Amino acid sequence: MTHTSRNIRNLLAVAAVAAIPIAALSACGGGDDSSSASTTAAAAGSSDSGSSSGSATAPDPCTLVTEAQATTAAGVTVTKVDQSSPVGTPQCFFSSDSAHESVDLQVDTSSASYDSMKKVAGTQGVAAIEPVSGVGDDAFFDFALGETRPSMRVKNNGVYYFINVKNDALSADQIKANEQALAQQVLTAAG
Repeated sequence: MTHTSRNIRNLLAVAAVAAIPIAALSACGGGDDSSSASTTAAAAGSSDSGSSSGSATAPDPCTLVTEAQATTAAGVTVTKVDQSSPVGTPQCFFSSDSAHESVDLQVDTSSASYDSMKKVAGTQGVAAIEPVSGVGDDAFFDFALGETRPSMRVKNNGVYYFINVKNDALSADQIKANEQALAQQVLTAAG
């Protein structure tokens, strides 16, 4: 799966999550706007870990990973670092001279995005998931359909991290180990 198609898949998941509260609010009928807003904020803030997604601030992903750490994770020398914010989600993309060898780190303050992706991936055949213990409040690897190498998703203190190591020379087990080590470094840097 290409960098662009994985971003599109992530953006579609975020869009699907965003539609859930809108549909719920429209089903509620009218009412006092302030109580509807506070109810929505309370619902959005709830998560399995009990952390509030509304109060977290997304850290700059390019400050959470050094080029040396990205080089170790990717298994090749990182020569290029690109920062972007597709649909407001901060992203840092570390790559070698080839886009086929890279590390992608995205940060989102919506725990609902994480929870929805986990639910959708696990139940609708979008991807196979493999839970990961000992990383953040909750974490899992996902294998998109047709992919043999995973990406990692981590939720910690109301922040959702997406980590994807791409290098066809690495096995799925090597990628999982590298993503998990990088996730620990990211969480340490995020504080």
